Amino acid sequence: MRSFRTTLEFIAVTLLICLGVSCNKSNPVKPLCPSLKIVALSPYSSPVWHPSGQFIGFNYTPLKQIILSYDDKGCLTDVMYEFDIDSSGFWLINTNGTNMRRVLPQGLGEPDWSSDGEWIAFEAGAQIYKMWFTGTTFDTTTLTQLTFTGRNFFPSLSPDGKLVAYSNTIGDTVGVWISPTDGSGIKSYFAFGGQPDWFPDGQRLLYGAAGLWIETIDHSSKIQIYSDRINRLAEAKVSPDGRKIAFLLQTYGKGLIQLYLMNVDGSRFSQLTTEGVYEGFSWSPDSKEIVYLSYRSTDFSYKNGTLWIINIETGAKRQLTFNYPLQ
Repeated sequence: MRSFRTTLEFIAVTLLICLGVSCNKSNPVKPLCPSLKIVALSPYSSPVWHPSGQFIGFNYTPLKQIILSYDDKGCLTDVMYEFDIDSSGFWLINTNGTNMRRVLPQGLGEPDWSSDGEWIAFEAGAQIYKMWFTGTTFDTTTLTQLTFTGRNFFPSLSPDGKLVAYSNTIGDTVGVWISPTDGSGIKSYFAFGGQPDWFPDGQRLLYGAAGLWIETIDHSSKIQIYSDRINRLAEAKVSPDGRKIAFLLQTYGKGLIQLYLMNVDGSRFSQLTTEGVYEGFSWSPDSKEIVYLSYRSTDFSYKNGTLWIINIETGAKRQLTFNYPLQ
């Protein structure tokens, strides 16, 4: 998977799209509509819950309108998205859906807040950076590059803020590496795999490699809690209380990525969503909720590609962000 994406970038796949059961309801043969090499786009990406619990950050390019074109048989022939590029960037929104505001004119790749909420780590140009957050906006003068070689993605800051774990790709080799956050550029190899996430004790890392592994940073313990060589396992994140793991999984033969949950020992495996999820989600600081991006590649409605919050105990969902087309 490609780790960094702007709010306008998605992988193209061939989809068969047609409204209703057929293109010609009067014809009992019911001919098929032609296929389109196009997928729905999302204005939102990479939600990240601030440790204060008061707001959520995300990349956002406001959607002006979606224009659908049909032929005389009612088949969809083209989809055009119109975005407000001048308003694109990194935004914040209160968890009750109020006070949505832009705080940076650029998006941040796979952002991760420090545990005190004063710094954010992110990827840009296949390198990892950090930047100070003032509480209301970012101080760009504090921008510090943390990696310098290879292609680096999915930063995860340690609880004490002194280290950052990340995925490093050199050729076809993907590994988890750890660097200090002082900008020295020093790095140490940790394990084969990718998309690391720190446990709140600061002594263990969760990462993916044909499943999910938990390993201590001194390598004294390494446990595989989930094994899967068939399905597509995407990012996984430990809850702030260290008791549960949420992850994204696309099962073989099914097109939708869904959000799943399990205990840190691999027990009580359960599916949280059914509507489809795109990459990028974040735990609430109290470990009770998860913010995620609801998304279907074949859904060209304004509701698609918006942020939702789910309660992991009750399954209750509420929509956090909306798309407001021009009238």
